[in-house]
Amino acid sequence: MPSKVGDAAWSLKGLEFIKGKAVKIEAGKVYIVEFWATWCGPCLMSIPHLTDVAHKYKDKNVVVVGISKEEADVASPFVDKQGAKMDYNVAVDPTGNVTAGYMKAFKFNGIPHAFIVDAKGKIAWHGHPMADMEQVLDEVLAGTFDAAGYAAKRAEEQAKQEAELKTYQAYFENIRSGGTMEEARGILGNWLDEASDDGLNSLAWKILTQVEKDKRDVKLALDAAEKANKLTKGKDGNILDTYALALFENGKVEEAIDVQTKALEAVKGSERMKTKFQKRLDEYRAAKKE
Repeated sequence: MPSKVGDAAWSLKGLEFIKGKAVKIEAGKVYIVEFWATWCGPCLMSIPHLTDVAHKYKDKNVVVVGISKEEADVASPFVDKQGAKMDYNVAVDPTGNVTAGYMKAFKFNGIPHAFIVDAKGKIAWHGHPMADMEQVLDEVLAGTFDAAGYAAKRAEEQAKQEAELKTYQAYFENIRSGGTMEEARGILGNWLDEASDDGLNSLAWKILTQVEKDKRDVKLALDAAEKANKLTKGKDGNILDTYALALFENGKVEEAIDVQTKALEAVKGSERMKTKFQKRLDEYRAAKKE
């Protein structure tokens, strides 16, 4: 199995294609191999983006493949319903071998996650499909991609993420061990100014849903959720959902209703998430009437 950028890509043998043509790795072509699931909210938001990429690069020997570990009878109806919004090759992985050859080999569990396989059949890049994938793809196609330089940059970013996680964990450990909200805030320092949108969203959601009510710093949760929403330009359904809850817990009911309505619109492709988000919207509307 590959284990690092520059290794030969794992075969796509064994996939069951439910949309488009069966794909195999061939020299001279560049591939985007993306892992997703029907229940994954962020995956739903990346689907239109991958379709745009498939259309944009279709004349440049770029092939897009979306792979789910779900059963075909689960994934197929979802893909059919997406129609033209999911206009690229889609497969399920009944044996799990392909998923293992990419995701497990690179020690990643979170989805969506995409890999770029270059024209020599080697892994050139991997990451979130809505991160810097297109920039890297352009460089790969032009033959100017500096894998070593990019790897060094990624290592620096990973170190930053690990430091971010350590501070995040220290905050909640302080709360659990009986610390005050003021002490816990002191641990964060300028963390809110430097954290990623995922980190900010996670902090806000955990405060609002997993911290005892008398220790729940709802103002901090609102600050974090608002920053996360700005970083994602109000387009991430999960972050909008957290932001709406933070507004509601801070007594801003009308604003919560407005934001939750936007969250519901952002996840309209997922029935499961629509049901959850609609329930919270109904709760906010009921509270406004009281």
